[in-house]
Amino acid sequence: MAYKPRTEPVLLKILRYLNTRMVLTENEKQYYLTLKKGYEGEVKFDLLTEKISSECFVLNDLLLEVNNTLFQIDTTLIYQDTIYLLDVKNHEGDYIFESGEFFTMARKDIKNPLQQLKRSTSLFRHLLHNLGHHFNIESNVIFINPAFTLYQNPLNEPIIFPTQLDRFMKS
Repeated sequence: MAYKPRTEPVLLKILRYLNTRMVLTENEKQYYLTLKKGYEGEVKFDLLTEKISSECFVLNDLLLEVNNTLFQIDTTLIYQDTIYLLDVKNHEGDYIFESGEFFTMARKDIKNPLQQLKRSTSLFRHLLHNLGHHFNIESNVIFINPAFTLYQNPLNEPIIFPTQLDRFMKS
């Protein structure tokens, strides 16, 4: 059970209400659908964390600040000796990893989730250091959607694919 449960983001609620009451621009509609899909992926991952049988704290949707810099972590699992920082992505379709960047098959650039994870992990380490704590930290990007495929996927990167989720959660 989550120590800090996930709540629906306020911006998502606002956009959902507006979407039923007015015609959103194409950009607003796309932003709303992206937020909705991301939240749905996080909720789907929460169902997996509820099944964790070992003792740990599950903290969902942390918004933290260190040195006037805000950062967000989708799911944090705190065990006695290790803290896991997990960034959940609900991408659907075929993607390419090339030259350290992510693209759709149509060669449209998408935000690199590995860079986002690296930033969050670095800031989290800094926050713990400032508080005088030292823990082993492991970070992963979790692709939750079974309809996601990444071509030329990097083997040395902290990525968990949908087909690896069961093994990852058991370990």
